[in-house]
Amino acid sequence: MIADLEKAAEYLPVDWDQTVVGQRTANQNLGKLTKGAALAMLSEVFLFSGSPLVNGVSTGSYTYNTDYMKRSAEAAWKVIQLANQDVYQLEPWENLPQLFRTVNRTFPIKSKENIFSAMHRTNARWYAQTFQWASIGGEAVYSSPTHNYAELFGMKNGLPLDDPESGYDPKDPFSNREPRYYFNFFLDGERIVKKENVFLQLYIGGAQRNANNSQTGYGWKKFWEVTVNNKDNGWGGGNFHTFCPRMRLGEIYLIYAEAVNEAYGPNGTHPGANLTAVDAVNIIRRRSQTPDIHQKFTTNKETFRERVWNERAVELAFEAKRWYDIRRWYVAHLDKYKELYALEFDKGHTYFRETLLYTRVFDQKHYWLPFPTDQVNLYEGWKQNPGW
Repeated sequence: MIADLEKAAEYLPVDWDQTVVGQRTANQNLGKLTKGAALAMLSEVFLFSGSPLVNGVSTGSYTYNTDYMKRSAEAAWKVIQLANQDVYQLEPWENLPQLFRTVNRTFPIKSKENIFSAMHRTNARWYAQTFQWASIGGEAVYSSPTHNYAELFGMKNGLPLDDPESGYDPKDPFSNREPRYYFNFFLDGERIVKKENVFLQLYIGGAQRNANNSQTGYGWKKFWEVTVNNKDNGWGGGNFHTFCPRMRLGEIYLIYAEAVNEAYGPNGTHPGANLTAVDAVNIIRRRSQTPDIHQKFTTNKETFRERVWNERAVELAFEAKRWYDIRRWYVAHLDKYKELYALEFDKGHTYFRETLLYTRVFDQKHYWLPFPTDQVNLYEGWKQNPGW
């Protein structure tokens, strides 16, 4: 994979529109693989290869592989250099919704933050029916993120909830949170229909607090437009589409931050770069109007690692990254990642109570899928994955 991606990065153009062959399809080249896409995927391959899970299988040490982290940082830095040349750029905060959804706009979605995307669209009705996320009519929410995931989102002052200076009040958990919290979650009392006064009822006994809608007290908002319901008819005529980038510039900064931290420390840089791991994370936070990471978390690699992991959870929420992250970090077997919590509260918000919804089964063997038995039996030297 590494050899293929390195060769692809060598031969692919930065911009197809700027090539002779690309002129045949000028202004219609969106989605074609580019040098930036190859480099971005290369940085991710190095990141996975050097993360504790894979390094543990290879070496017996479930820690980061410094050499792979250096190579991941190098590939990510090359993509950042393209961004510095205006090939890519982060969407301004006010435009971020258009990176993930579109109503009454042409598809595919064009954004300079996208580096690599699967070029397909998803019709709202098909999306709901195929994945059975419950009704998405005028008074319904369609998924229920866990309370413990919502708690990864910090406060408006930039501090995590468990920091004694954060100001977090468990009796008022929805207030004074960082902007990405409100961008990602539907909350109780939030308006969900523009034409009528319809508001979410996520409290115990509320209209959307049930097994078919939200079981946790939260709704999933990132990919959903408020008009997509059977009253505003935002999905009418198939004109609403969701879109999840496979790799975007925001993630590249976080890959760079994680790799540099493990190879050079939080305040180190990749050789020849002018960006520290802390700087890279702060670029993402500033885009979301969230204060920089407090200096108390940047004193050493181990402390900053926790903040980088948390930043990935927040910035890349619901973008199909989390499952692979907790596996490659070799933490998926720990109780805190298996226990899924809901938040119970009444209509008047006079109480809030965390409750264990269920505990996922995840043992050591679940880090790797089993090979089909008939395939393993074909060859004496083909061993089954451990535990299966």
